[in-house]
Amino acid sequence: MKFKLSIFFLLLISLSLFAQQYSFDSGTVAPFQPAESGKSQLSIVNVPYKDGNAALKWNWTAPTAIVIDYQVTLKNFRDGVIFWVYNEVPRTTPLIGEFRDASNNVRYTFNFGLNFKGWRICRIGSRYMSGNKSVSTNLKLHLLTPSGVSQGSLFIDRFSFVADVNYQNAPDAQQPNNTEANYINHWNSLWKWESELTYDLPLPADLNGTQLASLQTVEQGIVKRLPQAANTSVIANAKAQFTNCGIRKEGNYWVGTPLVVKADKTSSDIALAELGSMMYGLALDAVYNGNQTSAQQYIDLWDFAHDQGFTYGSAMGNNHHYGYETKQIFLSAYLMRESLKSSARINDVAATLSFWSGLPESRRVFNQTREGVVDSWNTLLFSRLISAMLIQDLPQRYRAVQSLVRWVDTSLAFTPGNLGGLKPDGTIFHHAGHYPAYGIGGFSGLGDFISTLPGSEFNLTISARQNLAEALFAMSRYTHLTDWSIGMSGRHPHDGGMPAGVIESFGLLSLLGGVYNTNESIDSKLAGEYLRLQTENTALKQQLSSFTTAAVPSGFYVYNHAAAGVHRFGNSMVTIKGYNSDVWGSEIYTNDNRYGRYQSYGAVEIFNEGTPVSRSNSRFNEAGWDWNRLPGTTTIHLPLNLLESPVTSTLMARSKEDFAGASSLLGEFGVFGMKLREENLINNTNYTRDFRARKSVFAFGKRLVCIGTGISNSNVNYPTETTLYQQTINTTTDRMSVNGAFYDATGYSFDTQTPVYSTVVSDLSGNYYRVASQSRVIVEGKEQISKHNKTRAETKGNFLTARIDHGKNPAGAAYEYMIMLKPTPAEQRRWSNDPGYRVLQADNQAHVLHDTISGVRAYVSFEATSFSSGLVRSVDAETLLMFKHQDDNNITLSVCDPSLRLPVKTNNSDNTTLNGVPVTREILLDGNWQLKQANSKVNVSQQNNQTVLSVTCQLGIPVEFELKKLETSVKNILNSDLKIITRDNHIEINGLTAAVSVFDVTGKLLAFKSNLSEKKTFFLNEGKLYMLLAYLPDNSMLTHKFYL
Repeated sequence: MKFKLSIFFLLLISLSLFAQQYSFDSGTVAPFQPAESGKSQLSIVNVPYKDGNAALKWNWTAPTAIVIDYQVTLKNFRDGVIFWVYNEVPRTTPLIGEFRDASNNVRYTFNFGLNFKGWRICRIGSRYMSGNKSVSTNLKLHLLTPSGVSQGSLFIDRFSFVADVNYQNAPDAQQPNNTEANYINHWNSLWKWESELTYDLPLPADLNGTQLASLQTVEQGIVKRLPQAANTSVIANAKAQFTNCGIRKEGNYWVGTPLVVKADKTSSDIALAELGSMMYGLALDAVYNGNQTSAQQYIDLWDFAHDQGFTYGSAMGNNHHYGYETKQIFLSAYLMRESLKSSARINDVAATLSFWSGLPESRRVFNQTREGVVDSWNTLLFSRLISAMLIQDLPQRYRAVQSLVRWVDTSLAFTPGNLGGLKPDGTIFHHAGHYPAYGIGGFSGLGDFISTLPGSEFNLTISARQNLAEALFAMSRYTHLTDWSIGMSGRHPHDGGMPAGVIESFGLLSLLGGVYNTNESIDSKLAGEYLRLQTENTALKQQLSSFTTAAVPSGFYVYNHAAAGVHRFGNSMVTIKGYNSDVWGSEIYTNDNRYGRYQSYGAVEIFNEGTPVSRSNSRFNEAGWDWNRLPGTTTIHLPLNLLESPVTSTLMARSKEDFAGASSLLGEFGVFGMKLREENLINNTNYTRDFRARKSVFAFGKRLVCIGTGISNSNVNYPTETTLYQQTINTTTDRMSVNGAFYDATGYSFDTQTPVYSTVVSDLSGNYYRVASQSRVIVEGKEQISKHNKTRAETKGNFLTARIDHGKNPAGAAYEYMIMLKPTPAEQRRWSNDPGYRVLQADNQAHVLHDTISGVRAYVSFEATSFSSGLVRSVDAETLLMFKHQDDNNITLSVCDPSLRLPVKTNNSDNTTLNGVPVTREILLDGNWQLKQANSKVNVSQQNNQTVLSVTCQLGIPVEFELKKLETSVKNILNSDLKIITRDNHIEINGLTAAVSVFDVTGKLLAFKSNLSEKKTFFLNEGKLYMLLAYLPDNSMLTHKFYL
């Protein structure tokens, strides 16, 4: 498995720890010195420079070298060297670096290609150098002139010996081997793609009219996504930046504020984001205001950028996350494409943008084992399209676009394991988990790309469009109009939602043709959902106005790649969230979501207040929020210093338990189950490792039943509790109810102490909670003091909270409560007295509940379990099962193993490319049943008047099917004189028959008697199902199934 660290940690360590850094602004060349006299001249020059206002110039007569007179220790294989080189004449042979010991023996060596003009970075750790590395101390670096070059000159600046060269170096044309395959990711693969991949699609000799028209359609689509007018403030900012940077040409050299990547940027530099903002503003001024000065400055900026190293083949060091900084560079280039042509810069700019967009990756189909596709959709996909459309040779342009469309198409296939991308249940993965906050950027980027295709011959396949559509619909179901729950928020609690770009993607995808009805030219289902979500009167909304607006989602939706279920009823959305050995519970960074440990401890979050309904309108607000009390969770209430992450980098804890997730029945009813186990595999400092609980949630329309058993831990200092709700008190007039009486929320306090009867409390949104007897319920309305999840700054807010207190150090504690979603007064009174369900079992083996209103029975089996009564008599392993009788002879069942069962367990954002393995769940039913329709995932057999179901489950997807009763009784069939009687080990046919055959369920003939007789007897094995075929004397025929 590839070794990877969290994104934050990678960025942190990229700020390399400088062991020794040299600037030449002081005017001295020391400690640089010639290796031999007479062949090297070292001097300080004012141009060009890459740092400050001076650089080192080295004139040589070959062969020779210069020595940096500083003793270096390369002890941990991540020590190394970083410096920039300015080359005036491209060379075919490299500059050679040698670290030599005190005896002048070469211990480490590396090459740096000189096949360029301008500035390039040398950045390499000793791990990636060659040589006999047995000596690693008291080394001095020698730089040797390129072979075959008799004389020349180089400029050197920004020179450092560093203790830690980030292993995410980006290989490029100068140093293609400055890292290893394990550390090549989607950001630093630019040279790998460019140097290794060639097109496998043929290059057209000429383009026909349809192909030319398709390119024109794409061009028009790009233009529509560009700004349509000047932006005064953007232009003014760009002009000011350009002036402040002092970008100009002095003699043969471009000078100005040095350009580097973000990881290397100091206050004296600019990075790609600043370059982009300048280019974008100058382009707007040139195109829409006709400002020729800005047009020339734009061209100058490109000359400067190329000279600084932002060019084809140069990756500029550690370019991690550069895609987030470069969008404006690509947009500006398309705005200025005519000026780039007239100034003869277009080919160089097109080559640079092709390289930096990663367009060469799309020369082949998407590699399903590469991580980070969501980042690519978000930050670089539209840029790749622009790069392809800037290619001047039309056949090559056509092939580039055609191949890019194919790459996008294949990138929309479900990715294996926990790699980023789309999953079969509609979740979208990034950082090895379901991550809507990243998904929205990916969906928006795909929407921008898709918007250019309608009307052209370029399109995505139906399977790709279907996968994308299902992922979009999934997002619209786990968001309420735009907002998702805290449990779904990754490292952004109280934040995040579906932006306009994602909403537009519904409509834009609909324009590519029918997904759910392939006969449609515009997909009506996608168009209808777009109309539901889009609150602005956009041009696309007007275009799709003839379609029927979709209804608000209703039903229960299963997202087991997130260990989650979402219940939608009326205007309510309830998100139920867990975590397990394959699904992390939250993403915690040093400066993000510090207190997010409990996000997935069985959360039950309700959004159903406000116009529109939203997270904040449903009274989730960060100021004063108690991070211990996310609704539905069972937690140990810790002080924030103990709740905060115990590690200084990333913590994305998974459980040691496999079992957590949801299942559904008939698309309407749902169940959730979870083995809560606090112990994780990363760091358990301030965790209570023996904290356990078994939790379940059952969803039936307006009612949700929550059950917990086996709540145990050894923490004697802090209480364990299950939170019913935590809501902001907005005004002093906010009121709530306890056992039928209403009270002002502010200052309210209630404690059942030792309850005998059930307690019914309301929240501030009109939801009610019926807590079964024996649970101590505490309700408080007061000011809470907390801390901001990023800054630790103190926050305050007034909140009403309700919780079930389990006390300190609980042993086998339990709870049971029912949530009523905004019931009418009549419903509230009725369900408070009679909740409409019966708990048939609630222990550490299983939670079983029968809903008397819907007739649904649901099982959460935490382990192999046997049941003494009812339809289900045993389950062989941890399973979610639901069934409903349609009538006396027909039932609908669903069976689900919610675990992904990934064969490799990972930590934090580490990935596995191995898919979850299928498992078979064996369920024993009372009576004899058979499938109504064949199902490849379900096998049915009968034994001893019972039915054995073998159900194959994979990737947490529920398996739903129908059974009908199998008739096995003795009866007179077709002829009153003919009787068929089953005995213990044989069957008797009494009455005149001719030929009689007996078959097993596979159709295999087991017995045959052809004589005309009054009685025939067949001895058969017990515990099996058989088919009898009998011919009567009048040549009529009868068939009969029977069971021995």
